[in-house]
Parts: sequence; C-alpha cells; structure tokens
Amino acid sequence: MIAVALVPIGHTFGASPAETAWLVTGLYLATAIGQPLAGILVDRWGPRRVLLAGALTVAVAGVAGTLALSLDWLIGVRVLLGFGTCAGFPAAMAVLRKHADAHGAGVPAGVIAVLSISAQTVMVIGPTLGGGLIGLFGWPAIFAVNIPLAVGAMLFAWLWVPRDGGGTGPRRRLQARAVLTDGAILRTYLRQGLAFLAIYAVLFGYVQWLQTDRGLSETTSGLLLLPMSLVAVTAAALSGRASGLRARLALSVAALGTGSVLLLLVDAGTALWLLVVIAAAFGLAQGLTSVTNQTALYGQADAARMGTASGFFRSAQYVGAMGASALIAACFGAAPTAEGLHRLALSLLGVAVALLAVTLADRRLRVAPVIAEDAAAAQNGARGT
Repeated sequence: MIAVALVPIGHTFGASPAETAWLVTGLYLATAIGQPLAGILVDRWGPRRVLLAGALTVAVAGVAGTLALSLDWLIGVRVLLGFGTCAGFPAAMAVLRKHADAHGAGVPAGVIAVLSISAQTVMVIGPTLGGGLIGLFGWPAIFAVNIPLAVGAMLFAWLWVPRDGGGTGPRRRLQARAVLTDGAILRTYLRQGLAFLAIYAVLFGYVQWLQTDRGLSETTSGLLLLPMSLVAVTAAALSGRASGLRARLALSVAALGTGSVLLLLVDAGTALWLLVVIAAAFGLAQGLTSVTNQTALYGQADAARMGTASGFFRSAQYVGAMGASALIAACFGAAPTAEGLHRLALSLLGVAVALLAVTLADRRLRVAPVIAEDAAAAQNGARGT
C-alpha cells in the first residue's frame, strides 16, 4: 500500500522522492535482517510464539503510524512494521513442513501454491486497496489498517496454530550455517532476489511514474496495477506443481523481458490498455517465480531447518526490494519521467538476462531427494498394509 502513498506523504512533509524512498528501504532493510532471525527463532522456539510476537509488533506499528509526526517518525514506524511482519512466512513454512513430515507426505504443491497466492494477493493488491483508503480517509489509513489485521492474526495463531514445545537446544545454532553453505539453496535465494528486484522496481517505480508524469490519481494508479495482482494470483495457482521448475522459471524470465521491452514504448500519452498489458506481464513473472522458487526451497531444506531456510528466502526477496529502491532513485533522479522509466526498463532487461543465465546454469534445479524419499516411504507403507 505504501507504493501509492509515497507521493501524498511527500507532499505532506515537503519531501523529495529520494527522501520518501526511505519508507520503502527502511522496511525492507528491517525485513532483510529480521527474516533470518525470525526463521531461527521459529526453529528454536516454535512458530506459534513467534507469530504472536510478530502480530503484536505490527499492531503497535499500526497505532504509531496514525500519529504522523514527521517523515522520520514514519520511517521508524515502517522499520518496526518490517520486523513485525517477519514472523509470518517462516512460521507458515515450518508448520507446513512438520505437518507433511508427520503424515509421510512429499511436497504439498497445492498448499505451497495457496501460500504463494496469499503473498501475491497481499503484495500486489496493496496499491489498489491503498489507493482506495487514501482517497477515502487520507494516507494515514494505510497504517491504521494494520491494526485490525494484526488482531486477526493473533486470534488465528492463538486458536489454530499448534502449541509449541520447549526450546530445541544448542543444535539450532548450526542451522544458519547449514543453510548458507548449501549451494542449491543459495542459488534459489539468488533467483528470488534478482526476480524481486525487478518486481519491486515496477511496483514502486511504475506507480510513481503513473501518478506524476502520467498525471493519474492514487486510486486510478492502484486500479491500473490490479491486473498485475490478478495475473500473479492466477499464475501462482496454475504453477503449484513439484515438477517442471526450470521451465516455469524460464517462462517468468520471458514475461519479465516482455514487460521491460513494453516499458520502453511508454510516454505520457500512452493508451491505458498498454499500461494494463505491461502490468499483466510483470504479474505473470511475479506469480511464476515466487511459487516455483518456494517449491524448490521446500524440497531443498529439511524440516529441522525449514524456518531458518524460509527466513533467508524472504530476506533474499527483500534485499532485492532494497536494490529496487536504489535502482529507482538512480533512474528517476529528482522526479519520475518517461526518460527515467526507460532507463529503468533497460536496467530490468539486464536483470532478466542475469536471471535467465542463473536459471539455465543450475543443473540441480529440481525437486530435492527428500521428496523422492517421502514418496518411497509412502509406497513402502502402502505395501506393508
């Protein structure tokens, strides 16, 4: 939601785009640091405790954001919000993996797709929802909306997430080292970081251009990104399989390259239908890459380190987001213009080429052996009965 709020917040505090960019960078810096820590805590103390603490932090940030004392205050609120939201993904992946292992299952592709769809929906529908909230209540509403969401998350965690056991001991201190020395997992992180550098650059850079050089309102700009959300959700739903990982990632790179080329054709007079097509192309890239990399990670990390591995996975995504903020600032300069958008598009083409090279060069890009072992165990169990 912050994507459509950057311009009005800048007007309120007399801040430049470079200054308001810290509202994005601050949150993603916090999440890049906090996600691995949250994952380690999930593996050590259990997902339920970490989820409850994270949701409480989000609620506090929501209240603080409505005070709107200064731009620096809001940047601090966004940092706090970033730390609070770190709990969700590693906790969810840990619960999922433990449940699957307890029932002798392999990759629950459908459930992973649902997790990815949820993330896609929240991330990309945010500009549309944020634009509506700003139009009705002003930009402080995008902070206030976190309060009921956090309360709901605490309620769900309290009622339905299984209770945690005691601390898991000093062995968990080795989990981060084990994750960061696994070549297959590191390559998954690299793919996720590169892909979301491009996605976030579009999500934040494109919408700023729509509101300034194109002259659209916050509400209209948010609506123009709605096709990105719809296509991302559809792509995630259709790609929830444990096979064909490389082919789906290659298709996501093709969509990213197509969207980048189309951005080179954009100016202040571009027809709305082309702007919608551009959003849809990047939505396809987003939906495919997220669920596919998530499926790969599920097979590459065992249950004992799933929380830690998932935390670093999201951290890689947010490092990409910070890179996107720097890239936007470098391409746009003092104000978003068509020329700056074209520079951004050329940069994204370079990212697409790098992402394609990383994908095609990874010969181990497949479902990890643990999945085959799970399937074999299930077959042996069936024979035994």
